[in-house]
Amino acid sequence: MRCACGSKATVFPKYTRLTYCGRCFSKLLEKRVKREIRKRGTFSREDIITVEDDGSAVGQACLHLLRQILKDVGCRITEGDNGKIFIPAWPADSEAAFLISKMAGISCNRPKGIHLMTQILISDCEAYCKIHRIKYHNKRNSCGETGSLLSHISNEYPQTIFSIVRSKTKLENWYAQNTY
Repeated sequence: MRCACGSKATVFPKYTRLTYCGRCFSKLLEKRVKREIRKRGTFSREDIITVEDDGSAVGQACLHLLRQILKDVGCRITEGDNGKIFIPAWPADSEAAFLISKMAGISCNRPKGIHLMTQILISDCEAYCKIHRIKYHNKRNSCGETGSLLSHISNEYPQTIFSIVRSKTKLENWYAQNTY
């Protein structure tokens, strides 16, 4: 199979019929993170950004993507807890599980900070890390049983997680109206 650019495809996301070479897939993820950055405002040279470094594919991909995207801005990107701006390793899988848990009244904590990875799946982060030869461990971010349920559903219906995350505003409004 071939990527749209003509190169040999190496990445085959379940949620789309498109296939990607490593270069095009990396550009796709960069584009998604850039879109999230634009939604939340831009970063300046004075900013110190801390990326959650939990060793997971999401944390490692987030760190690498931000360094790539923001290298021209000149802001400092660190790991740990010494920055003014915190970016958690919180992918679309976790965001969808959080929203469903919240609606079902199940306790699930969402980390504070700027969530830039909510349009990227854990499997996308794992593929990105493999493309760039970044080491990670298989820590999965999810909200317990809700995350497991969504994982099973998304195996059958791959677009489920993205649909839930895109419907976030509508779901939150519905939840607010139906909570007594």
